[in-house]
This record gives sequence, structure tokens and C-alpha cells, in this order.
Amino acid sequence: MTKYAECEKWVLKDLTNLDRIIPVCRDKSACVQAGGNIGLFPERLRSYFKAVHTFEPQDDMFRAMEERMTQLRTSNVIMHKGALGEKEGRIQAELKMKPDKHEGTYHIEPAVGNWITVVSVDSLELKSCGLIYLDIEGYEPLALKGAEKTIKRCRPVIACEVNGNCHRLLGVSNNAIREQIMSYGYRRVGRRRSDDLFTPEEWGTITVEGFT
Repeated sequence: MTKYAECEKWVLKDLTNLDRIIPVCRDKSACVQAGGNIGLFPERLRSYFKAVHTFEPQDDMFRAMEERMTQLRTSNVIMHKGALGEKEGRIQAELKMKPDKHEGTYHIEPAVGNWITVVSVDSLELKSCGLIYLDIEGYEPLALKGAEKTIKRCRPVIACEVNGNCHRLLGVSNNAIREQIMSYGYRRVGRRRSDDLFTPEEWGTITVEGFT
């Protein structure tokens, strides 16, 4: 069993969601994905998007992702050591392994002295973006606020984890996250496992296998 066996187990399950989401994306020029974990998400996305921006704040997992991308000799994955949020800054927090693995692998806790760099999607100033895929343990609402300009300009497919972590960290309910995304002019396609999928309203009704 590898050091990251638990990460691999959960990510591989989520990759089945990603495989259903990618064909829905109409623009394959660039995408934004967080958290990058040990690199399995950007590894999959790099084959479909010209540029993949991936974010991972945890030191060990970021190094594992760097090693994976080096082995793959890929040049279209842009790795960002940090987290996504509403605006640029830093937070004192730490990503820790959950004692109970039934609901996922990691959770975020305050940690004095452990500074994490935070940037916004909008600060990337992407000319185009076909997908925003978020699995950031409860900080999805803040990352989405920091992506509003990009969302309005580029109209990407949006997929994010909705599982109660946002309520634990920010007091934001699952329905409030969905309403936030739909307020950008999006339609909720459905849900598979813990991921909710949204597409621009102007695309009309879309059915995606496995999302109900």
C-alpha cells in the first residue's frame, strides 16, 4: 500500500464523475481544478484541455503532484501551491486526515502559524475557461465568489463538491451553495456521489449520464 493509498481510493472514485463531466465542456482551452491532491485530477484533465490550472495547499500532496507531472513530462499543467478563495491573501489553516474515512479523506482545521497562500480564480485573468471543478473541503462558496468575473465572461461548466463541509466551516447550507451558482445564470444538471454539476442557462436542458 502506498503512502497515498487513501487519497488514491477516493480520487479514483471522483474521476468517474470527471469522465462524465469533461464531454459536456464546450471550451477545451483552459480549466481550473482544486484541490489538486496528488495529481490524479490534472493528469486526467491534461489530455483534454490545452491548459490546466490546478491548486493544492498541502505540502506533501503538492510535492507528490509535482513528481507525478515530472514523470509524465507534461507541459500544460500549471501547478499553484495554495488555495482558492474570494480574494488574494493568506489564512492560517491545515489540511488533516479525517479519523472517519466514510465521508472522505481530509478536512480543514485552523492552525496557528501554518500559513496558506490564497488566490482567486479571477486573478488568473483567463481569456477563456471551459470548466471550474472544485473539491476544496468546504471553501467552495468563497472560491466561487472569487471566480464571478471569470464565470460571467467565460461561461464554464461548474462542478463542485456539496456535502455539508461548507456548513461546518462557513455556515453555508448545501442549498445556499446551489442558489449561489444558479444566481450566475446557471442550471443545475444533477448530482453524482458528492458532486453537483451546473451548466449555463443559455445552453438549455442537458442530461449527463449518472447525474440525477
